[in-house]
Amino acid sequence: MGFKTITIKTSVYNKLVKAKKENESFSEFFDRTVSKKPDLWKYYGAWKLKKGEAKKIKKEIMLERERMDKEWKERLKRYESP
Repeated sequence: MGFKTITIKTSVYNKLVKAKKENESFSEFFDRTVSKKPDLWKYYGAWKLKKGEAKKIKKEIMLERERMDKEWKERLKRYESP
């Protein structure tokens, strides 16, 4: 197993010391922290929409996806053809 040295500000180090568990190494802390999957359900219902806003947002998302798909296909054509 290899090791890496990183440089951080003292203020950041102090925050990390407070954030990690008492008997936890920094490697264990970082591994635990970056391995977490966010609990998106805690945000469910947090955004209060006015009537019709959800449909408008969904329509905008779908239009953007279509635009991106079209752009992606055009890029592929440029790279595939000599």
